[in-house]
Amino acid sequence: MKTASMAALFLMATVILSTSIGAIARSKCDYKCDGRCWKQGRRKGLCFRYCLLCCERCNYCVPIDLAGLNMDQCPCYRDLKSPKGLNICP
Repeated sequence: MKTASMAALFLMATVILSTSIGAIARSKCDYKCDGRCWKQGRRKGLCFRYCLLCCERCNYCVPIDLAGLNMDQCPCYRDLKSPKGLNICP
C-alpha cells in the first residue's frame, strides 16, 4: 500500500512539474515569436504557430529579424525542413 501511494505521489509531481516547464517554455517562445511575426498581417497566426513549433524544437532559439539576415544565430531553426525539403520555420 505504501508503495502504491508513493508511486501515485511521484506521478502527480511529474505531471505538475512537466506542465509548469511546458508553460515556461511556451512563454519564452511566445515572446520571441510575437516579435518575429508581428508584421505578418493576416498570416500572423500561421507564422506564430510554426515559429512556436520551431522555437520549442530548437531549445528556444529564434532569430531576431524576418529579413533572414540573422538565421546563422540559430542553425537548428534555419535547418528544420519539411519532408519535401522546404523551410518550416518562418
